[in-house]
Amino acid sequence: MERLEDKASPSNSPSRSKLDTPLPVQKNPALFECRTSAIAKQITLLDSELFYKIEPAEMLWWAKEQDSQKSPNVVSFTEHFNRLSYWARSQVILPAEQREREKYLLKFIKIMKQLRKMGNLNSYLAILSALESAPIRRLDWPKSLRDQLDEHAEIIDSKMSFKNYRTLLSETPPPCLPYIGLILQDLTFVDVGNPDHLPPSACNNKKNLLNYGKRWQQFAILDN
Repeated sequence: MERLEDKASPSNSPSRSKLDTPLPVQKNPALFECRTSAIAKQITLLDSELFYKIEPAEMLWWAKEQDSQKSPNVVSFTEHFNRLSYWARSQVILPAEQREREKYLLKFIKIMKQLRKMGNLNSYLAILSALESAPIRRLDWPKSLRDQLDEHAEIIDSKMSFKNYRTLLSETPPPCLPYIGLILQDLTFVDVGNPDHLPPSACNNKKNLLNYGKRWQQFAILDN
């Protein structure tokens, strides 16, 4: 973490790559010209290139301070998640004709299924959160499409600390791309709820004893 802090000056911050270019919002007929599996593979390729740049220390810093200069790759990965979700939501909403919207919705459901099959849970949840957003949910959809979407909706249920998603992650064989937002949330809870050092006790008057229990919890989250 100290090494990353030294590198966090503006002059040392990485330049924005072509991966940071916002995804186009405009209507794109190529979406239907490409196979669903090919689109899912390309999305996974973009995700993996950003994911592998993240260092564990960046995630520890983000849980502590949420400083974009100390955690530039975490920020890039999170921004990519948000852009993908916004792009999917926009593609479904923009067409004026309901029949056209249904085509886009069905296409993204198919892409989502491919992403889940590949183990890319990050973009799987990005698209799922887009299709489950209020603007799309308010539209009138055929029952067949609604049923297909409902099959996946329970995955992002926040009950019992996202139990459904955690179960899905544990059952997904590696290699896979996890949803980083929940990892950062878990690290934040551990950081806020536990001191870095143990207070002196009756049986031990030493000060500044490292809280290994906290470090072990952080390790377990990152190792998983």
